[in-house]
Amino acid sequence: MRELYNNLTNDHNKYLRPTDDQSLATAIVTSFYIVTLQEINDVKGTVSITGYFDLKWKDVSLRWIPSSYGNITSIVLPRDFVWTPPLLVANSGEKIKYIRMKGSSVRIEHTGTVIWTPGSQFVFTCSINSVNFPFDQHECVLEIVAWGYSNSEIVFNSTFEEVMTSFYSSNSEWELTKTKALNHNLNDGVAEIFLFYISSADRYSMSLTLFFPLL
Repeated sequence: MRELYNNLTNDHNKYLRPTDDQSLATAIVTSFYIVTLQEINDVKGTVSITGYFDLKWKDVSLRWIPSSYGNITSIVLPRDFVWTPPLLVANSGEKIKYIRMKGSSVRIEHTGTVIWTPGSQFVFTCSINSVNFPFDQHECVLEIVAWGYSNSEIVFNSTFEEVMTSFYSSNSEWELTKTKALNHNLNDGVAEIFLFYISSADRYSMSLTLFFPLL
């Protein structure tokens, strides 16, 4: 394991996109897991959720033959040792910051597949109109930007057609009734969209969109 670690990290450049041919886009396979719906603040016009991404991509410089290293098929390294996409919430309701998770790790498989699962509390703006309360409906957009990259450099592909709710804890005011994850390539540098729907038994119904525009 020590020998594998030294060989993988020696001369590895974490600032370059992980592809031999830089004219090709880096494909990132994505899933989103919602953990809690914390708050919908109609006064501030913000929505607060916690969740995490399951992101996978290929890094051709991080491949090895397991039989050469005691049949080791994967290794865990600090996130700062490898390239990761610089994601941030463009329509943040708080200070704009990168989704990084200080101290997080990545798992690297011998095929060069990198697996990163950053999580965060996402507070983002939403125009909430309560004129028709308690029957009002809203659509809120969470904009995730791969800062500095165009859609010719990074492409997002969704693993599932739904947002994952395996670890979701129900909210006392809101009921999560259905989810939908939608991949959609747009023009003008916009990459992917995720959708999931949240409604309430006695208050609002709303759809919440995870939106991946690229610069």
